[in-house]
Amino acid sequence: MNIDRNKIYQINDYTYKNFVGLTLEEVKLVWEWRNHEDIRKWMITKDIIPFENHCTFVRNLSERNDAYYWLFYRDNIPIGVLSIINVDYEHKEGEPGYYLSPYMANSGIGIEMQYYYKKLFFDELGFENLFGHLLWGNTNAYQLSRFFGAIEDKIIEIDGRKYVKMHTPAIEFRKLSGDKLINQFVKFNKQNPVKW
Repeated sequence: MNIDRNKIYQINDYTYKNFVGLTLEEVKLVWEWRNHEDIRKWMITKDIIPFENHCTFVRNLSERNDAYYWLFYRDNIPIGVLSIINVDYEHKEGEPGYYLSPYMANSGIGIEMQYYYKKLFFDELGFENLFGHLLWGNTNAYQLSRFFGAIEDKIIEIDGRKYVKMHTPAIEFRKLSGDKLINQFVKFNKQNPVKW
């Protein structure tokens, strides 16, 4: 498993630029997105983050081996943030996270974006398992995770909110064909309805 902060990764039409190499303009863009109401509502920490705190966070990432963040682009347009935290090199696993720009909401790009970010983690960086949790009731994120091979582990509570813990083994993700993802996802949803 090898993660290079200085490398700009390219998977199909997606480019991933590590936070430690962002320009000031890109840092401000990420900060604005993160503080947007439509993004904050899905975060564990829903507080507005001061710009100085955001800059300190970005600077400190260069000294960490357990967390990596990227601004990602599609066709040279910045569209979201991707991260992996709690990186365990011995077990080749980590906890991914992402959010699309608030201006990309309902753009229909979520399925494609998830497919390529998982290809980055599994095929380019060498992870064997991705784990994490998502907010109970976030049906879209839950169904997308399951579609890409995630296995539900248990329900947990953090600060009075319920979350679903899940993990995605690389072997499960690789069972999925990258062709006609939307058609496959629609079929999956019909066969696997969610009941919260």
